[in-house]
Amino acid sequence: MAMAKPVICSITGTTTDYVRHSETGLLVPPHDPAAFQAAIRRVLDNPAEAERLGTAARGFVEQELSMAAFTRRMAAAIRTVAGESNQPA
Repeated sequence: MAMAKPVICSITGTTTDYVRHSETGLLVPPHDPAAFQAAIRRVLDNPAEAERLGTAARGFVEQELSMAAFTRRMAAAIRTVAGESNQPA
């Protein structure tokens, strides 16, 4: 995702926290090789969609998983614990 590539993964564990079907990647049922094959074919046959998925995935990483995002969340948590408002300093 960070490399702006389309992601295809099975719906297990926390994958849906990061990959949103047809937005930031493609999700397929676990243990379903035919679904994986169809998703791979979809990406290979539609380069514009592959690029859109990859770009959206990169945006998600930058927005939600970057060091800047982590720092914002930590600062907000610290302000909350300290009894301050969640407004930026």
